[in-house]
Amino acid sequence: MPSLTLDIKFDSPLHKRILAGVRDRVEASKRAFDRRHAKWIKDEEAALAYLPEKDVDAARRLKRDIKGEPQYTTIQIPYSYAVLMSMHTYWTTVFMSRDPVFQFTGRHGETQQQVQAMEALIAYQLQVGKMLVPLYLWLMDAGKYGIGILGAYWEEETAIIAALEEREELYLGMIPTGIKKKVKISRTVKGYEGNKLYNVRPFDFFPDPRLPMYRFQEGEFCAVRIELGWNTLIKRKEQGYYTNIERVMTPGGDLQNT
Repeated sequence: MPSLTLDIKFDSPLHKRILAGVRDRVEASKRAFDRRHAKWIKDEEAALAYLPEKDVDAARRLKRDIKGEPQYTTIQIPYSYAVLMSMHTYWTTVFMSRDPVFQFTGRHGETQQQVQAMEALIAYQLQVGKMLVPLYLWLMDAGKYGIGILGAYWEEETAIIAALEEREELYLGMIPTGIKKKVKISRTVKGYEGNKLYNVRPFDFFPDPRLPMYRFQEGEFCAVRIELGWNTLIKRKEQGYYTNIERVMTPGGDLQNT
């Protein structure tokens, strides 16, 4: 359970100051990376297996199909896409087909059993935490944009299991009656507990532009834009992660006042 160390009232001077500071820094990062975003859009277009038909080629095709007039057609071979997929296939084959994917070694005299225990733990999180797909997309982004962003968080999943059990009826809740009946019992059990990964689009990543990308953790700030469903907001409020969600717009577009 997260704990709040500072109670910040909504619309208070401190709240407005923090909100303005966060907004100004994110906007500064957006302005600094606008030029790089334009390049990334071109990179996306170059990494397409299908290239859209140009207006001139469409007009020529109509003349050829309707009037029967011989016309030439522009043919573009997606070399960039082919090279990207070849590189990605090589990377995923080399780094993700081994078992375990993440391999460790001791640096301070650790025994082989300790190293194997660590590898087994991370391999469990890789498989049960479904990390292979985010890693696959991460390598694809690295080849397409020249940068891949991967986020990690700790997840503690629970599941509710229902079962029918025979229980003896009690008279006045105390005296056994000898009569048994089936009762539906629901139990909350722990599920997966460990790390999980998620992909971040380079367009949704806003680090401190005063530092190079590889040193972003040394910057004053780093922001990531993530879209969350309303059910996730409610769930995380109950878990203690979010506050003031009544100030957020509801799915119907109305501002909550409760």
